[in-house]
Amino acid sequence: MVKKTHSIKNNLLCTNNLRIVWLSSTYEGHVHDKKICDEEPLLLPRGIRLWQDTGFIGHRPDGVEICMPRKKPKGKELTAVEKQENKRISGIRIKVE
Repeated sequence: MVKKTHSIKNNLLCTNNLRIVWLSSTYEGHVHDKKICDEEPLLLPRGIRLWQDTGFIGHRPDGVEICMPRKKPKGKELTAVEKQENKRISGIRIKVE
């Protein structure tokens, strides 16, 4: 029996000025973002900054600076500084979302 698929998805990389420089293959919507990265590894230039959301936890290409919001620790709260940093990161990432 085949499961119904209600959505499809792609991962993409773009520049600061929103120029798409890489687009993954298309996957069923239930496939996790990190799994797509694992199946389609990229060779990224050393020293670039990669802005990702928490769906990519564990995706850390060599030589790349990762900027990702912090997740709230189980049973705890984020500090005011962590919340402010998450807001800053989201403000940059939202252009692509």
